[in-house]
Order: sequence, then structure tokens, then C-alpha cells
Amino acid sequence: MFFARHDFCSIFRCKGNFTPKLNKLLKIGLLIFVSLTGAFAQKNVRLVNKMETDFNNYAYQNVINTGEYLLDIDKGIDSEIEKDVLKKLAYAHYFTKNYVKAEQYFREALNKKSDLNQDSELLLRYAQVLSANGKHAESSDAWRAYSQLAENKQVAQDFALIQDDPEPLIRNVRSYSIDYLPFNSSYAEFSPVNFKDGLVFVSGRPVFNGVKRIFQWDDSPFLDLYFLDDRNKIFQDNGSGLSGGDLSEKRFKQLGSDSYTPQTANDGPTLSYKATTGFMEKPKLDAQRIDRTLNSIYHEGPCVFFNDDESIVFTRNGVGSLSYENPDGVNRVHLYMADKVGDKWVNLRAFPYNSGDYSTGHPAFVALENIMFFVSDMPGGYGGTDIYYSKYLDGLWGKPVNAGESINTSGNEMFPFIDENNQLYFASDGHPGLGGLDLFTVSLAMNGKPEGMVHNLGTPLNSKWDDFGILANDDFSSGYFSSNRKHGDSDDDIYSFTRTGSKFGCRNVILTASEAGNGKVMPGLTFKYYVIGEPENSFEGILDVNGEANLCLEAEKEFYFEFDNKRVEQKKIYFSTHNLSDIRASKLTVELKLSEFPQEEKPKQVVPQVMARTTDTRFENYYAGQITGKDNLPVSGVRVRFINKCTGETIEVQTKSDGKYAFVRDKECDYEFIAMKAGFATNYEFIAREPEKKVIAKVRSILPKKESSAASASSTSFFDPDIFRVGDVVKMDKIYYNADEFALSGEAAGNLDQLASVLNKYPDMVIEVISHTDSRGSAKDNLLISQKRADEVKKYIVSKGVNANRVKAIGKGESSPVNNCGDGVQCTDAEYRRNRRTEFRILQIERI
Repeated sequence: MFFARHDFCSIFRCKGNFTPKLNKLLKIGLLIFVSLTGAFAQKNVRLVNKMETDFNNYAYQNVINTGEYLLDIDKGIDSEIEKDVLKKLAYAHYFTKNYVKAEQYFREALNKKSDLNQDSELLLRYAQVLSANGKHAESSDAWRAYSQLAENKQVAQDFALIQDDPEPLIRNVRSYSIDYLPFNSSYAEFSPVNFKDGLVFVSGRPVFNGVKRIFQWDDSPFLDLYFLDDRNKIFQDNGSGLSGGDLSEKRFKQLGSDSYTPQTANDGPTLSYKATTGFMEKPKLDAQRIDRTLNSIYHEGPCVFFNDDESIVFTRNGVGSLSYENPDGVNRVHLYMADKVGDKWVNLRAFPYNSGDYSTGHPAFVALENIMFFVSDMPGGYGGTDIYYSKYLDGLWGKPVNAGESINTSGNEMFPFIDENNQLYFASDGHPGLGGLDLFTVSLAMNGKPEGMVHNLGTPLNSKWDDFGILANDDFSSGYFSSNRKHGDSDDDIYSFTRTGSKFGCRNVILTASEAGNGKVMPGLTFKYYVIGEPENSFEGILDVNGEANLCLEAEKEFYFEFDNKRVEQKKIYFSTHNLSDIRASKLTVELKLSEFPQEEKPKQVVPQVMARTTDTRFENYYAGQITGKDNLPVSGVRVRFINKCTGETIEVQTKSDGKYAFVRDKECDYEFIAMKAGFATNYEFIAREPEKKVIAKVRSILPKKESSAASASSTSFFDPDIFRVGDVVKMDKIYYNADEFALSGEAAGNLDQLASVLNKYPDMVIEVISHTDSRGSAKDNLLISQKRADEVKKYIVSKGVNANRVKAIGKGESSPVNNCGDGVQCTDAEYRRNRRTEFRILQIERI
């Protein structure tokens, strides 16, 4: 069971008359209720039995109708039977997303008998609906009560902490703009994916073909796959902002005050009243159902395209010979594949690890398309729905592997999406969040295993409602996601987002300083800190009476803290905000030595000489260089220290007369470089890791050894694979733009023709075109125009016969200047023009 509408879990079951039964919560662990017997009059026994049967068959709308009728007509109901009826009603409303009603019945059930206060499942769902209904104090209490019964008490306490203070997850709200899209309807739309120039998404809008197709879970229509053929239509002749499409600040604005609050009757004449869900809304932009081979008479769900959009993996209920019924009569959902030939989808086949005993669905691919992630409730998971992956080797799919406990929880993980940087995004109600399903992200290694900590994306992408089904470009500057935030219940819609600020905002850090040796705190001590590589953007602070300072440091950055005070000796401390908790403050504790001289007795400072450092990285796993001083002469006797930030291991060497040093490095780890010598200023530097997961292919020369000199000259006039390596960034000369323009000039054609020629010569090569602007104008406008410029370069290269999937177009806006011409700095036109540039990064030279 797992994907009715946004609840992919819900589509995982159908029973009896072959009507699929869906429930977002795979293996939700529904309570086994005692048989309803006793105190009812004989005439109501049939209704009691019917309610029991409907509940077991996941026909929750029938459960609601029967249960509320029973409570209404018989006030003398036996207390045990009443308790079970209340519990069934609470769960039925919970699974159909009517959280207001669910709260009412959970509360009544808990108040009926004290033994229910030991029912962990009931307490968990009660805590969740209180959160969704905005009752944060009550939700916090319920989470803490649940934590006493839960296996993972820390997670439950983290949920309670968020309800007490959600500020860490909402502080970054201004970094994103959210827009409602014109192809939404009154029915469910969710889980968009790119296909050709358009979008494919799941929709529950009814099909009027003379047959009424109703899903008993909540009396809604069955789900189908729909196709919007041109993303540019979404924003009225402007592109969506995803990689390969235009960005535009023009956005479709829904009627009402903003994009993610419920509409009202004052929103305008385009809405008409609908008694069941509030308002009937017709799409302003039409989309068509996909080929009948893919859409059946039952449920179709989230999908992904691969093989240059010529193949698909999608979720559906089994039909005919491709169904997997088991003795309990349940027809779960599974993964199926098909290939496109002309205008038809053919060769429909099943994923070999489908089973009638469990469900599979929600596919996603890593960039190389040989590892597929998916969602399942197969035995052996951590609880609810888990995320798994399977590798495709030698024409066969490997046995599914659970993605592990850092991703999967006792709750439900689903709707995975993986960008081309191997960043996994998924929805979960088991990781601490704001309510319902929240969106999370974690980095993946090339082998599919997670690296680092799972992070909550925060508001406005997340809300107290269900947020899921995300699709984003590689730098997460724009994309789409799904949410039922407008009306709640199962009214899912698709939204677009544009990021104009930090992806994660900042992390809470408590800085504490104490005296070395005795641990005494140091109130009133001053300090400063800055992002490594940006010393000009420094911040100052002072420790409070407890010797502490509460800071909020930008996430996913490296910092230096400096203490240069009359009370203490000078010290510089490295600190990283990578993999810090989203919601709990992290600690940075520093020990400082008191100064040997009172301020009035300090000897006059002598200006130290400055050491310069040159690096030589010709060796794959070595970091080598030379220390020079005045007149670029080598400096001997310099203590050079290398600190591995993964392990803490420290290596120290001393330069000889040639001033050179070298050390073996782990390219998967960051390092801190410190060079020290009396009479010289200490040299601190940060050496960033170069993880293998960013290297899409092995690196070796693919230029024939007997290539003619003429051919070699032609190759090296732009670049030569013998010289450049995967990950290198190369500036493309003579591709400048006038301010506010993105069309290519004739002058640019020469270099682009050379680049296209090289790409055609090396058919496995993949590059990323990166466009930059100067700082004039707004950051948002500059981000938009830089994406257009990158798209124009890509369009030109593709016109020369290069497959579009081998060229990624990225707009960086004004975020990466090559000089100091930032905001508030007056520069010449020539200086501004240097920042209006186009570069390319080599992502792949040959396939593994």
C-alpha cells in the first residue's frame, strides 16, 4: 500500500473486486481490533460487521459513513465497542487526510480508557494530526508521551523540540519564492518529472468515458499519468527554470493572497463551489493522458524516464498477466518498464523484484542510469515504506539493497529524486519535520550509499501539510514540488520554486572559550569569524557572562575563528557547518592561553614577513608545493602541518633549503594547511576535498598516441583531453555579453564550433556550461539572465549535432565574480565585463 494521490503508499493495495486499495503508509502497522460484539441491538450487528470488513479492505470512506452513523443512532453503545469504533474512525480520517476530524476521534478514543495511553501507534498519529492542525503545544506534549513508548526516543524528542520551537526550520523562508501552477485542478496532481521539453505528472482528474472509475479508499478517481508537452507554457511563454529551459521572473499567480494559503469565495469567478472539497477548479493549462499502454483502468503513479527519454519506469497496479495477486486478494502496485517506438510505448515488462507480498514504486535514477532507487514495504525494512536501490549490471537488475538507517526510519520514506550531482531528495514523516511528509536531502556516493547527514529543506518548501514529489535543477536554484497545503486532505497540487538565497539558511552554534589548563570561562572576550576564502566579510562578537556566544552560521560552509585579544595569545580555529543538526545547536569549544604580557608590558610588535605558497597537484593523491618569502626565495625550516578534517589525523613536515613539502592526501576529505616559522606570519589555508562521486568517469588520455601534429594543434586550440581532467573548469574566451542581453554574437561561434567539434570527436564526453553575470541589477534578475545565456550556448552546441543530454546548462548569476566588483563597488566597464563570462566544466571524458 503506498500512493493514493500524494500517498503513494495508498496505491499499494486493491482487494476482492480488483479495486486498488491505496494507503500512503506501507506496512502502517494498523491496529488489530477486537471483534465488535455484544451490546448492539441485533439490527445493528450487520453495520458493525460491515464497518469491520470495510476497515480491513481499506474502504475508509465507507468506514467513516458507517462509524459516524453508529455513534449517532445508538447512545448506549458498549464502551469497548465504542472505543474501537472511535479508533477506526480516527484512522479512517487520518488516512483520508481529514486531520481535523482525525484529531477529534483520536482525542475521544484516548479519553475513553486509560489503557489507550499506552498505545504507541495511536499516540504517534495523534501527535502528527495535532502538528498538522497547528496545535504545537499539544503536539509537543503528545510527542513526549509517545517518546516514552517509542523505540527511537531521540527522534520523538526531536519532533517535540520542533513543535516547541520551529524557528530553525522556518528561518530561511525568504530564500525561496513559491508559485502555484496553472495546470492544477480540483483533483490530485503530484510528482512531476522531465520528459522531452515538457512535464509528466500524476493526476486524479476523472476521465469521462461512460465508466465511473472510483477508488474506494476515499471515493476519488483513479490516478493516471498526464503529459504537458511544453514547459514554456507554464509561465506564459517563458520557461520553467529547470536545467535546459528558460528562467523568467514572470509567474502564474493564483487568485488569493499568496501561493500556499487556502483560497476563499472572494478569490474570483473562476472558482465554483463544490460541496465535498470546497471549490471546483478547472486547469488553466491543458495536459493530456499518456499512451493507453501506460495508463490502465486502475492506478498509475510516479515515474522516471531514462535512455535519452526513450524508456520509462513507472508505478501501477498489476493488470492481467502482469499482476501479482496473492492469497489475501490484494493487488499491490509495482514497477513496470516500457520503451518508446515512434509514438507508441511498447515492450511492457515488470521489474524482476516485484512480488505479490509487497509493493514497489516511486523510481529514480542516478546520473549514469545504472542504479535505480525505489520505494517498497518489502520484509526486512526499518518500518513503513523504505527506500531501496538496485544496480543494473550486464543486462540484469541486482538484488535490492536497503538505503540504510541514515535515510530510512520507522516511519515512511518515499518519492525519491536524484539530481545529476548525486544529491538524493525524498519525502519522509519519520525524520523530524514540520508535519506530515517533509522534504529532505542527503548526498550519495557513486555506489549509492548516503554520505553525511540528512537535512530538512525547511520552509517554504516544507509546511505542516504533506510536501513531496520534488524535481529540481542541479544547483537547486529552481524546480517543482508537490503539496496539499492549499486545501489539505488529498487535494495535492504542483508548485514551482525559485531560490534567491541560501539553500539551507544558517545553523545554530554555541561558541565557548575557556582558559587552557583550568577550564575557566572567559566572559567579555572578543573574537571575529569569516567564511574561508572570504576574509573581507568578517563578523565580530563578544562572549557573554557565561563565556558563550550564540551564533547562526551559514550552512555547508567552512569558517575560521580568530582570537587576537589583549588577554589571550593569538589563535585561529577552523570550524565547518557541514553535517550539523538542522534543529539542535552545535557546540564549538575553544581553549585559549592567557597572554604572557599584560597589555601595558607587551613588547613592540615587529611586522612579520609574509610566506607565499605555491602548489603542485600533478600527482593524483599528493598535495605538494613550495614555501617562498621575500623576492620569491625558498624558505627553509618552516613547520608545515596538515590536518585531515575527516579523521583529525595531523601530519607535520619541515621544509629544507628548497622550501618544498609534500604529503599523501585522501581526496574524499577536507584538510587544514598551517605553515609556521618564527619571524613570519602564520599561513592558514583550507584545502577542499575532491570526492570521487563528482568524477563521473575514469580519467585517462583518450587521444590516439599517433595523432598527427595538425590534429593535435587543432585539439589544443580549445582543450586537449591529455591536458585537462574531469572536474577542470575552463574559461571560454570571446564569449562576452552586453548587460541585460543573452543572444550569442557572431564572435562566439568560433570557440563554440571548436567545442562542438571536440564533443563530436569524443562521444562519451559530458560537459557543464556555466554562465556568469556582473553584479549590476538585482541578484534574481542576474540569475535569470545567466540561465538564459547558458541555455543559448547549449542550444548552439546541440545544433552542431551534440546530444542535448551531454551538455548541462547552469546559470550562476552574480554569485562568482573573478574580481572585487560586487554589490556596492564601482567598477569600470572592462572590469564588469570580466564577470560576464562563460565557462565549461568537464564532467566526463569516457564512460566507466
